[in-house]
Amino acid sequence: MDLLLFDLFAILLIVIDMRNYDKQITPLTIIGGVYTCLINLNNLVISNVYSFIPVNAHALWIIFSFFLLIFAMDFTGGYLYRRSCHCSSSFSIRFINYRSVMLLFLTGAAAYGMQFLLLYRTYGLEIKGKGGGILGRLTPFAFIVGPVALDLAAKSGKKLRILFTLFLNVAVFGISVAFGGKYVIFINLTYFLLYFVMKRDRKADLMRMLKIILPLIGAAVGTFVALYYVIPAVTGQYRSTMDFAIKHMFHYLLGSVTANNYAMSHMGEGDVLIPFTVIINIGKALVGTTDYINPIYPFIFQVDNLAKTNVAGFFGETAYNLGLAGAYVYAAVIFGIINYFYYQYRKNNKFYLSCCYSTAIIAFLFFCNFYSVSGVFLPLLLAVFLDVFSLCRVGKYHI
Repeated sequence: MDLLLFDLFAILLIVIDMRNYDKQITPLTIIGGVYTCLINLNNLVISNVYSFIPVNAHALWIIFSFFLLIFAMDFTGGYLYRRSCHCSSSFSIRFINYRSVMLLFLTGAAAYGMQFLLLYRTYGLEIKGKGGGILGRLTPFAFIVGPVALDLAAKSGKKLRILFTLFLNVAVFGISVAFGGKYVIFINLTYFLLYFVMKRDRKADLMRMLKIILPLIGAAVGTFVALYYVIPAVTGQYRSTMDFAIKHMFHYLLGSVTANNYAMSHMGEGDVLIPFTVIINIGKALVGTTDYINPIYPFIFQVDNLAKTNVAGFFGETAYNLGLAGAYVYAAVIFGIINYFYYQYRKNNKFYLSCCYSTAIIAFLFFCNFYSVSGVFLPLLLAVFLDVFSLCRVGKYHI
């Protein structure tokens, strides 16, 4: 009964939220839809197949309370959007110079490719988690600017330019699969799809949602089969089966959802600094201190009778670290900023990269609080910087 009521109330909130924003995609649409689908998948199907622990009523209603908070932030943004004047959809002061954008894209793609080749010469395909350094800091340009370069190439109508840019984008994602960073693959692929689907003033309908959902499902299955079946077989790391790859996929997908049971019953027992990891560590780096905060949790969140995980999703982790009241404030600030990106893009045609990338992050907040992960937070800062930079002109010159 609790799950049924949770579903009904969550769907009702999402419908009202989308209507408030003129039937456009909203932050609650993404995070509420993902959480609701995964909770139902776990409680009704996978908990019976693989004996995963169902999400209990206590955790369900705390998660729903976060939905209400996000709904309030969305509702405010939607209200301001409906009552404000909008610039013409044909007007854009964003990226218009293919060569400038392509230079940034090539910088990121070349750094990513060089890093892969250097590591491959030493470790072969066993390079998961070994990226970093100066080259690693440049690679976000490849993901953030990639769809922009492809968009400008398509608008130019030059086939060679289009094919070259498309090839580079595919190569970048191919390298990301080799590195094995699943959240890098999924968040950036979602960002890439959203860039072309979530255009200004477009209404959210089933076909547009399927253009995002179906490629992601295909990418998820393909990635896990490659990482946990194909690559182990090629490298000889260990013997694997297709059943192991599929079960591991559901463990990865739903473990953080079931972890809410533990997190919501131990609120305020974590480390209050972890949600602010990236900001604090940047400050420490600037002053020369090396005692950085480690945002990785021990394996304390139960998935089934034997297995545990070290992630509990955005809601679970923030409540575990900050307590419920602190988690509400933290979530309100995060989703207030995200709604600002939405509002600025839909009203003034600004901050599109920030809007798309923050939305891509939202889609995977069920897994962990990615705002405490530098590999996600820093590319978001890059997107914001490029959005701001795209507003600047020097005479006739414009990025």
